Amino acid sequence: MPYSREHKAKSRERILTAATELFSRFGFDNVSITEIMQAAKMTHGAFYSHFESKEALFKASFVETLKGSRTSRLVKAIVPKASDGVGDPLLEPARAGEQQ
Repeated sequence: MPYSREHKAKSRERILTAATELFSRFGFDNVSITEIMQAAKMTHGAFYSHFESKEALFKASFVETLKGSRTSRLVKAIVPKASDGVGDPLLEPARAGEQQ
């Protein structure tokens, strides 16, 4: 019987939470997938039903951490949206003749 969306979301969140904690404490290179899954109290095989690689998990962990940070809210408040007709000044190179 397939797992429900809610169950899948909770499983993914458990993995992300465990990974974020371990990456924060020990760094990316010093944490294995096995250690993450042990901390999440899940099987190693469950990892691959949610993430393609350790790098993909790290990216997801980083993005989720950033979403919840004050920095993220500050950047959203300061940087104009592309839909405002203005590009992202932090991501676009300076145009010729413009001061930085």
